[in-house]
Amino acid sequence: MDTASQVTTEAGSTIKSLTLNVSALTDESLTDVTASAQHTGAGLQAGSGPSESDTLQADRIIDLNSNILLPGAADPVLIIDANGNVVDQELITFTQTDTLILVDNLVNQGGFGGTVNLVVNKSNRDSLMTNPRVIKGAPAVTFQSGYDEVVIQNESPKVLVLQRMDVANESATAANSINVSGDPTTTEFTPTTNSTPGETSIKVENSGLIGLAGFIDNPFGETSISGTGIVADSMFSGIPASEASNLGNGTISQAVIDAFATAGYALSNPTVSTVEVGKRWTIKDDDSEYTVAANGNLVVFPSVNSVNPRAIRTNTLNLVAGNGVIGNDNYGIQVLAGDQGSTLLNGSANQSIRIELFGGDLEVDSVSSGDKLQLLAAGSILDANADDAVNITASSLVLAATPDASVGATANERAIGSLTDALEVRVAGEMSATAGGHVVLTEVGASMNPLRISSSLGDIVLTATDAESFGQNIVLSDSASVIAPSGSISFYVGDNFQHSGLIRAGAAINVVADSEGLDVGTGSLLEFNGQLQASTSINITTSTDEDTIYFKRLDAAVPVNIVTGAGRDEINIGSEAGLLDVVTSTFTIDAGEEPTAFADSLIVDRITLDDSGRTANSPVAISSIASAVGDAALIYENKNIHYIGAEEL
Repeated sequence: MDTASQVTTEAGSTIKSLTLNVSALTDESLTDVTASAQHTGAGLQAGSGPSESDTLQADRIIDLNSNILLPGAADPVLIIDANGNVVDQELITFTQTDTLILVDNLVNQGGFGGTVNLVVNKSNRDSLMTNPRVIKGAPAVTFQSGYDEVVIQNESPKVLVLQRMDVANESATAANSINVSGDPTTTEFTPTTNSTPGETSIKVENSGLIGLAGFIDNPFGETSISGTGIVADSMFSGIPASEASNLGNGTISQAVIDAFATAGYALSNPTVSTVEVGKRWTIKDDDSEYTVAANGNLVVFPSVNSVNPRAIRTNTLNLVAGNGVIGNDNYGIQVLAGDQGSTLLNGSANQSIRIELFGGDLEVDSVSSGDKLQLLAAGSILDANADDAVNITASSLVLAATPDASVGATANERAIGSLTDALEVRVAGEMSATAGGHVVLTEVGASMNPLRISSSLGDIVLTATDAESFGQNIVLSDSASVIAPSGSISFYVGDNFQHSGLIRAGAAINVVADSEGLDVGTGSLLEFNGQLQASTSINITTSTDEDTIYFKRLDAAVPVNIVTGAGRDEINIGSEAGLLDVVTSTFTIDAGEEPTAFADSLIVDRITLDDSGRTANSPVAISSIASAVGDAALIYENKNIHYIGAEEL
């Protein structure tokens, strides 16, 4: 007779436990099985019926094939209610005052944890059975050294200060923690083992302000911090603001040395360098390094290169500051890229945001600020979502992907957006973007107002997304500049383009207006009043509505190509002073043909050449000749103006 105690897990299933005990057991004292039948009735004697006995086969089988994850330790928890009472506490200690909760350092020093115990027991009749104790399977066993989750919640109104937090314990060593007992008669158990620090989830929630006073090291996981504000906690302040000029000149005065000494830090051989003019400096002193930031008085922080910086290292970072700020204006939240070489960012604050990433790419999913938003990265700043969802919402915007001057640097490195995936923004005011590689930004709200846009090695593509409504403009003020010394510059605008600043390209300058043609019947106004410097050509294209172009300045002798498409268009060429000095190279103007001959007879395209400011004492002759590329050509001081489809000149 056969019986079985069997445990089977299938390949592809997952088991997660600090300790996994698997057992297949039977009664240790067994006898053979006997069955008998007895008949009663006339002529039969009791006990005279047939009987039969059989040998018992009691199998114990463990067949383990799961993915098994063994965390290293219990998870740290600290939960404090609105009255300041501790609701739950595990591994996390803290001190508090009437206004502040200071969380002590949390350092994971445990080894790889978790144990798998497999048991098939013996019985007194196993020798009479065939292969009764079997352990088999091919599980994938992963020993995890890092915490699974760290939870800190404070509902009281106190400020919450976080110090050092090291959750991964990357230096842990694994022990042999798979135990087999019961002396199996067959062992076909072939586990594969590996170790990992895990992907720790850190969740910090506070009803008030959160201060960062140590290094939060979570390189493999996700870190979420939420409060009314999130700022780095300085080492000390009190250096007079007037010392900014000395630091900017490379001088460390006695007043600065005294301020450090008062705070308990002796400077012996200090040197200073400027990080941001008038805003931020680095002081190095032997093996120590400090960051000084202007925030009223000058404030001192440990450098991000120090042993315990005010920084967060993580793969994914989620920051929420309800009514406050995330980072200070001149010293933001310092972030180090996670183990993948990048950090995925989500954030929101009603006030300003400044986040600075070191050592990798900043992948922006959704960041929203009710005020100024600053994102700075040592690598690229990229769109983290594949759809057209808005990545950045702000009142004003500053983006910086640190240019790379090293030999071999390319336009795809240290970029803002990419040529195949723009960074989508909704910015009410001015925006600035500086990158080593390409700069590709799309405004999905209304007008785009570039202030300082530059790319050292790449192209610049700026788009004000077309819509059925009016108002998708690009406006470059007198102080605006868009510079790409090694690449082209392209503007795609839904409606109007107004340029009064500087556009300088190492290749072509392209302007495309009414790019999608969604607001039918509403033409575009293009005004070129500022400096235009291109190395190859300037190309201007509009759609089929009634468009007006004012071309008042050209600062490079490159071909200018203007194509306006169908509709009643007006192209005006001449400087603010009413001079044709703007014609410094060949112009080719295609005013477009209408869809039918009848429409073409009714709609008049006009080209106006304004030389009205020229005095009678310095006349310039303009002649007309046949054109190989158009209807005709005008010659102005040996420069040709070819035109096609213009009914009025």
